[in-house]
Amino acid sequence: MLYYDEICQYLLSKSKVNVILGDYGLDHRNVNKDLKKRKTKNYCVPFLHSGSSVDRYRLVANEFDWSKDVKKNRFQKLKKEVAIITTAISTSIRGVIKPKGIVPGTNVSILYINELSLNMKTTLTILNSKLIGFFLWKYILNFSSLTMYLHKYYTKMIPIKLPLNQQPFIILAEYMLFLNATEERRNREKELIDFIDKQIINSLVYELYFKEKFAKDGLYPEPKEYLLEAVSKHLKPINYDRWAELYWKKQLKGELTNEEEEELYTLEKGNLETIQEVYKSIKQDIEIKELIEKIKSHEWVRVIEGGN
Repeated sequence: MLYYDEICQYLLSKSKVNVILGDYGLDHRNVNKDLKKRKTKNYCVPFLHSGSSVDRYRLVANEFDWSKDVKKNRFQKLKKEVAIITTAISTSIRGVIKPKGIVPGTNVSILYINELSLNMKTTLTILNSKLIGFFLWKYILNFSSLTMYLHKYYTKMIPIKLPLNQQPFIILAEYMLFLNATEERRNREKELIDFIDKQIINSLVYELYFKEKFAKDGLYPEPKEYLLEAVSKHLKPINYDRWAELYWKKQLKGELTNEEEEELYTLEKGNLETIQEVYKSIKQDIEIKELIEKIKSHEWVRVIEGGN
């Protein structure tokens, strides 16, 4: 690590490594490079050959390639997995959770979690955070302007700190995955998405990793998760898993029953209303606003936010 400094030393001393193990997606030569840009009766399995098919909290459907349902072992294994995937050749993680039925291809990395107690959705919020993006770019990739394949050689060095209470992170991950699923919703709810992502999740991750430092420097009276406690009072779960099951069934198989279409519509409406209510409630909470300002005033956070 060329740029090893006190921030890097602190993060490594307070966290676990060898938790995130990146692996290669399936080389398209395994399907004889036989891919189509449009789904057909025979080419019916989404194959994520392009890194552009994956972004933070979303899969980009118009960048999918389509493959035949190849019976090779690794093809079938990857197709059946639910896993975090990211654009593989990058200086930052752009993670999303891949549902069953999709095969990560050549330019997509699969991020396996080597820690049984760590929830996949919690992990996603941490990996997509500003803090981990900074750590990867500065301390692992050494400010490289060259892109690197995010294999375990690099990802195993990412420091992971386990939250004592993972439920708020799980709920926020579900909010982000739901909100980013369609381009129309991404555009319409951009302000809401940016607030949850940049103000709430990023600040919660700073607090998770730096709360002892905040207390030592007099920012916090004790090394406790004050922001997490305040935010948790407002969070309400959404019915994400059932919505995702129906949404991806429609995207991949092309049709739902009338009852399923009605259920999907009801879930879409209810989930969005819940998130909007939570957003308004959090925005009005003066304590949360002050805690975020306090967190972002810390010297180390200012360095990370500035990308130095």
